[in-house]
Amino acid sequence: MYMTRDRKKIELYEERSFNENINTLFSFAKQNKRILFKLFAIIALITAFINIPINFAIQNYFSFGSKFDTNDIISTTMLLRFLCVSIVEVLFAILFMSIVFAFEKVYFDRTTDPTNIKIKDIIGHIPAIAKRLVVFSLIPITLICALYLPSVGITTTSFDFFAKALLIGGIVFFTFLVLSPTIVLLTPCYVLEDISLSKAISKSIKLGFYNWLSIIGFVFTIGLIFFLIRLLSSIPFYIIMSMQVFTGVDASSLYSDIHSSSYNALNIITQIVSHLGYILWVIFFTIGTTLVYGATMEKTEYKSIDNSIDIFEQLNNDITDPKMDDINDIDISSED
Repeated sequence: MYMTRDRKKIELYEERSFNENINTLFSFAKQNKRILFKLFAIIALITAFINIPINFAIQNYFSFGSKFDTNDIISTTMLLRFLCVSIVEVLFAILFMSIVFAFEKVYFDRTTDPTNIKIKDIIGHIPAIAKRLVVFSLIPITLICALYLPSVGITTTSFDFFAKALLIGGIVFFTFLVLSPTIVLLTPCYVLEDISLSKAISKSIKLGFYNWLSIIGFVFTIGLIFFLIRLLSSIPFYIIMSMQVFTGVDASSLYSDIHSSSYNALNIITQIVSHLGYILWVIFFTIGTTLVYGATMEKTEYKSIDNSIDIFEQLNNDITDPKMDDINDIDISSED
């Protein structure tokens, strides 16, 4: 029986253009829609029962709500809250990306019927990948903390609200614009290859700036698509937030007795719905950056040739019969 076109394995290390990377991403999603839906459901449950409650706890702790007027909205307290939420989001992103990377590793390592992947095949790879991602997370966490310091300095100036927002937004945007190609390639490079973090950084810097424009274009396109999806999924949440502003409800008292249980339930549900777009973004962005990394590696280092050599060496080792070595060691010479 021949494998159908949809079940043909998509190769990681294959030279692809910008359009081909986009098409390959959606072809990959179509081919693996069942297992991706299961991963989506798992991540959604983790988000609903762990991630969102932690975000609410941080929000309540800093009492961010009607206590701040519009002149103080860009404040040190707000930035500290943003810092804590960002670190929590990075940690949960590690968990979510570990699940997706584990699936990718199983898929790309298989030589036969790569679409027949079960959750049990993925679970065993998650701890090792998560461990590497924890080490990798020191980079974005350090970057976030580094951006926090000048932001605090800006909040102490006499600039008005829009000037502060423009300066902080400009610093963040410029930093990630310059470093994003390196960061995008660094994640799959360090996770999928058995190399040290320093070597992965060196390789991703070289690959990132060599293909800076195409990587930025791909990230912008995928980011825009799923930003719009998340924006649509967040509309109910923004409606609830607007109701809090107009009614004077303080988000810090979300779970207090003065609010009805139906209001609290509606708030939590809108939070979950708003995160569905984020989950889709994590899944597709992780897969997309992996495909971009594979295409970049093939374009610059011809990685597929190295993989073919490794496969042939492995096959040679597999078909070598240990008994043949014993036969070769026999001295067949005899004396008359």
